[in-house]
Amino acid sequence: MKKNSLWLTIFIITALSVSVVAGCQRKEKLSRESLTEGKPVKGGQIIYGMLEEPDKLDPYSSQMLSSANVCNLCFDGLIKVDNESRVISWLAEEVPTIANGGISEDGLTITYKLKKAIKWQDGKPLTSGDVKFTWEVIMGKHGKYTPVTTIGYDRVELVKTPDERTVIFHLKEVYAPFVNTLFQFAIFPKHLLEKSQDLNKDSFFRRPVGSGPFKIKEWKSGEYIIAEANSNYFLGRPNLDRIIIKFIPDDNTLFTQMRTGEIDVWEMVPPTMSQQAEQIKEAKLYKTTAVNYENYAFNHSNPILSDKRVRKALWYGTDIKTILEKLYPDSDPSIAVTDQYPKSWAYNKNLKPYPYDPQKAKKLLEKAGWKDVDGDGIREKNGKKLTLTISAPSGKKDREQKEEILQEQWRKIGVDLKIKNYDSLTLFGSFEEGGILTTGKYDVAIFAWIAGVDPDDSSLWSIDQIPSKENPSGQNSYFYRNPKIDRLCKEAVKTMNQEKRKKYYWRIQEILYEDAVTIFERYWVDLNSATLKLHQFKPNPTNQGHMWNVYEWWKEK
Repeated sequence: MKKNSLWLTIFIITALSVSVVAGCQRKEKLSRESLTEGKPVKGGQIIYGMLEEPDKLDPYSSQMLSSANVCNLCFDGLIKVDNESRVISWLAEEVPTIANGGISEDGLTITYKLKKAIKWQDGKPLTSGDVKFTWEVIMGKHGKYTPVTTIGYDRVELVKTPDERTVIFHLKEVYAPFVNTLFQFAIFPKHLLEKSQDLNKDSFFRRPVGSGPFKIKEWKSGEYIIAEANSNYFLGRPNLDRIIIKFIPDDNTLFTQMRTGEIDVWEMVPPTMSQQAEQIKEAKLYKTTAVNYENYAFNHSNPILSDKRVRKALWYGTDIKTILEKLYPDSDPSIAVTDQYPKSWAYNKNLKPYPYDPQKAKKLLEKAGWKDVDGDGIREKNGKKLTLTISAPSGKKDREQKEEILQEQWRKIGVDLKIKNYDSLTLFGSFEEGGILTTGKYDVAIFAWIAGVDPDDSSLWSIDQIPSKENPSGQNSYFYRNPKIDRLCKEAVKTMNQEKRKKYYWRIQEILYEDAVTIFERYWVDLNSATLKLHQFKPNPTNQGHMWNVYEWWKEK
């Protein structure tokens, strides 16, 4: 899964599975309805099962949601998004607003005041200088560094630090999402990183020293990460002594280990296995309406898919309703229409899902010049077959089934669809790492995009965000080019008034819909299973990650 920051998860070793001993004399006291009540118990550990391993623990340069999620253990941001999708202060004393003086009347000056006595995990004080340094890193002012995006950070003209707890950002122009989206995941320690010449390769991001509630003690690739409690955390020592993150790249194995108690949390339960997860007696299945959508992404740099008629034909030729009924019968997902979540203030409610209409799809392909000349059922044009390849993260059973369904549905309209899947690190890798999506080595790809609390998706659709050697951090791996979208995105973020901003986003959604920029499939119902002994587990529907409040978690003995 990509993130918008965007996009997965992690776990660990059976050698430490002693922590999951049942304690059957307490079973009758455990309730599925009241898992946040009671006095916290200090100590113990949690084994957290994840399907996908992060590539690095750096939320600003990794494309993977798993990285942002695990970074909640070791890093803190100025702000955080909670499980109710509210922006709350974290390292900052307050979320800056015009009312509290944190945002100037003209919107060009943003001031943060840090909380007192925050320390790095090595005991050094965290100061405003570290915040300024983090901005400089993201903007490439300290050695080599390739962030996923610099959007928003690039609006800053000057950073002032009048004292150790105050940082002031002076903007070149108004950027409405600044407070709600920037510095959400991490602040970096200047004293440990300022001499690094290549932060992309720095070992720091394998075992970072942050300000967060847990210290990363060990990371064994392909197996686990071990994190231990930070006794000097500014919010107080976490309740748990240890978090073990176990990487299990197979849903069936995750289910088995959840059922047997080898793991305490099974993150991202596939909807196709929700009934099985519900039947685990010693666990609760959490169902969270998330802000992410599944899509079948088109590579617009592909000559076939650069034709809007072909893209629209593929959307009309896709029976999404049948796919959802077959693969997700118990999660009741809603068909997606745009890149905005239906509960967002920016959602364009006038847009309706493309209907399944294979006859219309065939007519569009005919108009685009694709015809079945030799009668073999596959269309041709200029002697070339209408052949496309579809890719997804390997190991995801529902997506593999989906590819087979699409293969059958698209063949009915004359399209030969091949399947070629990749492991997550390869599919979502950075441009410099030769990632399949970022380098455009795909035709159609299935993945989810998880959004933040602000509707700005300019990193997805803007021309200047297309990944390239000159711009390796770009997130527009659709390779979509539309100057109208660029203009609307730029105007939207310069508008502080929400009603005026909404008009821009409604128009953006209309254009994306008309252009069939991608096939929006469904809005997710996020499923996570956790032992009944785990309290204060509150899955987060945003890109903040489910470990957002990990310092509060505690486990019954």
